[in-house]
Amino acid sequence: MTLLSSTNDNLTVELDAETHLPLRKSFEWRDPLYKDKNTEAEEYDDYHTISGFPTAFTVTRLHNDDMSNQRFLYNAIYGGAVPPDMFDPDAAARKLKK
Repeated sequence: MTLLSSTNDNLTVELDAETHLPLRKSFEWRDPLYKDKNTEAEEYDDYHTISGFPTAFTVTRLHNDDMSNQRFLYNAIYGGAVPPDMFDPDAAARKLKK
């Protein structure tokens, strides 16, 4: 499935034909200075069902088809308790100083 903007930038999502899970999403745009096309993509693999949700345990990011980042999950929790200071930057700074 591809969505196209008025400036021909596009977003493409590739789905598995049987499971309908996302396999890859990519965004393509033209560089305003050099006029060449750039692509940012993210690929999903090694799905496991966690609490009823299919979860990709391997996520690979690409820039112009060169790998720029790869993450491997070993566990996922949905609906778990979140500590009250989870999104408090001051609490994170205090933990780093220890």
